[in-house]
This record gives sequence, structure tokens and C-alpha cells, in this order.
Amino acid sequence: MTVSSSEFVFATPYLTLENVFKAKNNLAAMFASSDWNKEEGTSISKFVKDLSFWESVQRLVKSTSPLIRGLCLFSTANNQHIGYIYDTMDGIKESIAKELSNAERCYKPVWDVIDDVWNKHLHSPLHVTGYFLNPAAFYSTDFSSDPEVTTGFVSSLVHMVKECHVQAKISAQLKMYTLGQGCFDKASQADQITDIAPSEWWAQKASQHPELQSFAIKILSQTCEGASKYKLKRSVAEKLLLTRGMSRFEEQHLEEFAFVHYSLHLQRSKATN
Repeated sequence: MTVSSSEFVFATPYLTLENVFKAKNNLAAMFASSDWNKEEGTSISKFVKDLSFWESVQRLVKSTSPLIRGLCLFSTANNQHIGYIYDTMDGIKESIAKELSNAERCYKPVWDVIDDVWNKHLHSPLHVTGYFLNPAAFYSTDFSSDPEVTTGFVSSLVHMVKECHVQAKISAQLKMYTLGQGCFDKASQADQITDIAPSEWWAQKASQHPELQSFAIKILSQTCEGASKYKLKRSVAEKLLLTRGMSRFEEQHLEEFAFVHYSLHLQRSKATN
């Protein structure tokens, strides 16, 4: 995998390790040279020839590669990803399990780390709402209509649409979308969904349901470029991941500090633009 943008600097250690693993045969040949017969060279040579070392490297590469690919996709600026995040995160976990031969003892610890960060810090009702309103996901054969999706959609609707009569209209219009009827009959077919952004699909296909159309476009037009666009530093946010041993009061204080810190930064950025 090639990553050149400074936005992806977080991935550098993992990508470097992946490249080292790909070059293991060349490294073994290099350390077999007589130039490495000195004491320091011999110890390094033994390390490179250690099969258990390479097995650990391979396991780490297989555990992280799907996640790095997904994170790099979401970090690409000027792309509307909100309709894909929820489904992609599930896909990343399944890919990790597959890479590790579906051995639960190998992939479960990785899943637990991903779930912990996702559930505590990243998950939002917007993700499941975007998933629900993404026609490519909703009209696919493997769409998951579990309670989390329904609850997330309702939560987003209530928070983003304050007028009760508009909420009622959206709920009524939603039935046509879920059943693929009316203007959604032809629009739900595969050739009408492929190669078109979800927000653009709603703009083109759903004019008969203006309230639902407006809500869907607002949701699906969200991007993942906020932190990079406004040059927000990761240092404070990363401290939120290191709360083990803290009391609940200390955790809450850190969360409030991070909220104020980033809000002030965004406010200053908005004032200067």
C-alpha cells in the first residue's frame, strides 16, 4: 500500500512494517553476507533469521492492513463517506478475521480494541443513518436491519428535524423508500445505484418526497475531513484512549477539556476564514 499524504502519517509505522515483511527474503540474504560477521552483525542476523519474529510480524500486518486501508479511505478529503462508515467498519473486522484464518483467539483481541474505541469515542447515530439512507447499502442483499440501525435513524431524525409535522412527513415518505415503491421502484435497481454518490442519488431520484430528500442529502453530504481541514491536532483526542486507571470523574474532566479545546480551535478557524 502506498501512502504519500501527510494526513496519513499515523499509518507510517504499520506500512513500514508491512514493507519490511515483504522484503524479508532480501533482508535474510543481506545479513548472510560476511560483512555482518562482527558481533553486532551476528546478533542482528540471528534476529532476522528468527522464524517466530517473522510470524509475529505477519500476524500484526494481517491484523492492521484492513484497518489502515479503511482509515486511509475515510481520511481522503472532499469525499462524502458518511453513508459507508458503518458498513465498512463491519467489513474491516470481517477482513481481519479472514486474514487471520477466522481463528477467534487471533482476531478477537483485535476486534475488542476496535470495538472499544468505536463504541466509546467514534460511534454516532449519523453513521447508521447514513448506512440506512445509502441506497447501495440498503438495497443490497446483505443489508442489516438490526435495532441499532432503526434506533440510530430515529435519533438522527429527532435531533436534526425539530418540526414535528416535518418528522411525520419524513416517516410517511420513508415507507416508499423501504419498500422500493413509487419513484424508488426503478431507482432502487442496481444500474441506478452504481457509480453515483448517495447524496446525488437522492437529489436525482427523490424529488417526489422533498422532506425525506432534504433530510437524506443533509446526512449523506457529511465528510470525514473535519480534523485535517481545520488542522486539529490529535494529541488531546488520543489522551481519551488512555483512560485506564482513571476514575470516572477524571475521564469526564478529560472529555470536557477535549470538547472545549477543539470547540475553541474550530471557533478561531471559522473567525479567520
